[in-house]
Amino acid sequence: MLKKILVPLDGSELGELVLPYVEEMGRRLNSEIVLLHFCPPDLERFCHEHQVYLQHISQIVKRHTKGAVKSVALAGRANRIIVDYALNEDIGLIVGLSRSESDTNKWNIGSTADKVIRETSKPVLIINAEAPKMKRGSKILNKVLIPLDGSHASEAILPYVRNFMYGVSKDEETEVTLLRVLSPSHHVPVGEAVVIVPYTDAELSQLKEQAESYLVEIGKELKQDGIIVNCDAVTRSNSTADQILDVAQKRKINLIAMSTHGRTGISRLFLGTTTDRVLHSINIPILLIKPTED
Repeated sequence: MLKKILVPLDGSELGELVLPYVEEMGRRLNSEIVLLHFCPPDLERFCHEHQVYLQHISQIVKRHTKGAVKSVALAGRANRIIVDYALNEDIGLIVGLSRSESDTNKWNIGSTADKVIRETSKPVLIINAEAPKMKRGSKILNKVLIPLDGSHASEAILPYVRNFMYGVSKDEETEVTLLRVLSPSHHVPVGEAVVIVPYTDAELSQLKEQAESYLVEIGKELKQDGIIVNCDAVTRSNSTADQILDVAQKRKINLIAMSTHGRTGISRLFLGTTTDRVLHSINIPILLIKPTED
């Protein structure tokens, strides 16, 4: 599933913050790591210099991972290079920063990364550039939060999380928190209008019980892999994004994993406000999956 990992680099030290994460995934999964440097069309004559840079980074990465490491320098628009290369070379995962120092080819939410996420069918792992620099050998991507809305689309993330957890060192405790955010109210038609009616305490209690049962059932396969599973069903007291962030902080999460489409606003990433708020409000890596059916 994740046999090839694509890592776009812009030549800056900031862009290299993703390397400890990539090396850890390569170590766990024995994945091939492809380092991709994109040259603006008007600077194609300098591609050779970019290849020298990539060869240097490749040697560093090879010392800290198990799988093969490959470097590629291509000229063109950053988002098109990334999307096309990922499709043509059967890439399993694209890894990039939420922001970069480069002033021409920013891996920036709302710019290149946003375009890549919209255009690619591949999973994307986004590392926040403002996150503390991760040290090699430290615990990485072993405590995961998965927001679910009850739809099959939102559950499409689960096989990828199981894959991520494969090969985690035995001295690192693997833990997954399944989260269901419940609305405190519902819409009721009254004549030609629709009004918002709060649930009663009894109704909320029943909804929470149903949500917890659903999460427990979903978590059974994860438990079979030896993963600790927490099930949190919470009633929304503010925005869904804030609830996700609150649980992430309380659980000391180091990866949020979400499907990009689903039944509710929580999973309409980049087409709504929930994921945008999550991305800009917390420095935890986020794994985004676009379900095949979409």
